[in-house]
Amino acid sequence: MNLIICTSPLQMLIAERIIKQYSREHFEFLLITDIINNKYLHYFNQLSGICNRSIIVKSYTLGIRGIYGYIFTIIKLKIKIRKKYTRIFLASIDSSLIHNILSFVKFTELYTFDDGTINISDNNVYKNSSNIITSRFYPILKRIFNINYSIDRIKKESIKHYTIYKSNNNIIKNIYYLELIDNHNVNLDSKVVSILLGQRVYESDYDNIELIKRVISKYNIKYYFPHPKETYFIDGVKYIETDLIFEDFIKNINSNIILYTFFSSAALNVSGIKYIEVISLKPGNLTDKRYLDCYRLFLQNDINVYDV
Repeated sequence: MNLIICTSPLQMLIAERIIKQYSREHFEFLLITDIINNKYLHYFNQLSGICNRSIIVKSYTLGIRGIYGYIFTIIKLKIKIRKKYTRIFLASIDSSLIHNILSFVKFTELYTFDDGTINISDNNVYKNSSNIITSRFYPILKRIFNINYSIDRIKKESIKHYTIYKSNNNIIKNIYYLELIDNHNVNLDSKVVSILLGQRVYESDYDNIELIKRVISKYNIKYYFPHPKETYFIDGVKYIETDLIFEDFIKNINSNIILYTFFSSAALNVSGIKYIEVISLKPGNLTDKRYLDCYRLFLQNDINVYDV
């Protein structure tokens, strides 16, 4: 029995491609998530259809209020999953919960796959840190639960890394390319559809709403594709209501697309498709180095970046 661990809809879509590479083997599927909505459940059910057993575990962040929830999550994981697997596949190599699983489960081989553009950016925590978990409780938990895995150890032990990006600049050198989106020949009509990908740029809901409204007005954007974890509402624009993530959704469109984004990994994932023009929008007051690195990555991949 193999175990494949996911934490997001994109990871579940990639996991489906990986499992097809091992069509004669049995898989147990574990989804660890802090949010459960229709989009997550759609991909959970879809991936469950090709797995022998599927499990959802609600996760909690570390902190004063979350410490008990975090411990409860670890206990649930110990109860629900097996104690021995042949192969383990995972993407979120920074997850303390995944470090815990690897520490108490016996397995023969370890494989990794993409968690988004963080895998190929020049300056990211996956490449430059052995442990990015900053909670003051984590060293105590490591001793209590005997957690002996880290980012560096996972990278060292990974036999193969499955990637959706045609780049050698990944966190693990032994890569295997997976085609996530078929660049199929669709019968395009003459329409051009403008879509903005939703994304939390700022901590404040108000600041995000104001930025998005300004961008929609400036570029006369017709449709809005909300982020899976988005909680606020934008008026004055047509929402695209779907249980699919954007990489899946575009298979149903037969028009040319102008795709506007801030720094969403989905934009890079679809940038090679001939009927999609990607435009990245960069707020002038953005200072977070992680986000700025995404814009550098976009420029490296010939995506236009406009200041807004």
